[in-house]
Amino acid sequence: MTRSAPIPFHENIKMQSFPSEYFSRAELACPCCGKCDMDPGFIVALDAVRKAYGKPMVITSGYRCFSHNASVGGVKGSAHLVGKAVDVRTTAEEAGKLIPVAKLHGITGIGHGHTFTHIDTSHAPAHGQPVEWHY
Repeated sequence: MTRSAPIPFHENIKMQSFPSEYFSRAELACPCCGKCDMDPGFIVALDAVRKAYGKPMVITSGYRCFSHNASVGGVKGSAHLVGKAVDVRTTAEEAGKLIPVAKLHGITGIGHGHTFTHIDTSHAPAHGQPVEWHY
């Protein structure tokens, strides 16, 4: 019996239902090229955050190809490039509720913007706490 090479995750999800309970492939795909190579571990954490948060989360940025990342001013090593980040539309009040939930469910990077909150799993926690920054 011959074995074929493993199918890349982004191609595999085209053939199956998307592996998130709360988010569609379209919500997380790059708007530039449609690629959606989200990290499976990140999806597990994102779903846990959404479940505990208890209400819909509007994703303003998910996976990004290099071209799209550059066009939106993303940093060179952005977690969006490896499918380990999303930006969620939030008001200050919503961010105040979302961030504590995210910290309890495996999120290791939190970026505070005026109209969004960035969450990712690509940072090494500092002293057991997620790394946080402001845009």
